[in-house]
Amino acid sequence: MKKLFQFVQEGKELQEPVLNIRLGEKNLSYAISDQSAGSLSGFQYYQYEHITPEELDNFWADHADLKQNFIRINFCIDNPGMIQVPVSLVSQESKETCLENLVPVMQPGKMISKQLAETDTEVVYHLPDFIRDRINNYYPVVNFQHVGFTLMQAALREEASTLLMADFSNGYFWLVAKKDNELLLCCTHNYKEPFDVLYSLLSVYHKYNLTTAETPLKISGLIEKQSALYTELYKYFTNIEFRTTNWSSEDADCPPHFFTSLNDIALCAS
Repeated sequence: MKKLFQFVQEGKELQEPVLNIRLGEKNLSYAISDQSAGSLSGFQYYQYEHITPEELDNFWADHADLKQNFIRINFCIDNPGMIQVPVSLVSQESKETCLENLVPVMQPGKMISKQLAETDTEVVYHLPDFIRDRINNYYPVVNFQHVGFTLMQAALREEASTLLMADFSNGYFWLVAKKDNELLLCCTHNYKEPFDVLYSLLSVYHKYNLTTAETPLKISGLIEKQSALYTELYKYFTNIEFRTTNWSSEDADCPPHFFTSLNDIALCAS
């Protein structure tokens, strides 16, 4: 497991510590915030080729900051095992069938569903047993979420009625599209070079008759303004901006958009 980024604010006592975790197939990140102060206390980001139950146990054993007396633990799974279904039209049995047929589930797990606020859409996702069991082992009460759910909720909170949001990790990104305040899609795309990202984004703009000049593209995650990826994006999307957070994080040595998705997790649970 390789550490990519770390920010730790030393010597500050937290009044209401909250732990926000995002666990993906090849990455793990977490942020510790103070709910009462609205501030970020720490942020760490790791990547790996794959994660095993033993490695998860070792990770938690090696990180004393994960053993605080948190008032809330928000855990978000980041995997492609997610679908969206209309609440009023799909039974519990049908949800399970849809998930099994549409998503390549590799490990035994549990189906979880959660309705998007003020919509008739429910997010149904797969949570592997070995992850759920261990997180419940570490903490007695956990709020489970899926990153697709948190990103769609973030898109619905945005003032712009029409937009695209892209959240980048190493080798893949989540894409959410909204038009006239209606969600169009939420999915992942793998990429190796900037062209792959451009192709995915421009395909969505073309499919839904959006213009790159008028439709905002809001980005977050592992993308820097000086990177080749950002440079290529800016050639096509002049209405592009980095997302931020509602945490105060002036002392952090990385930009806020690196941990925006962790803030999204906290906002969905508040």
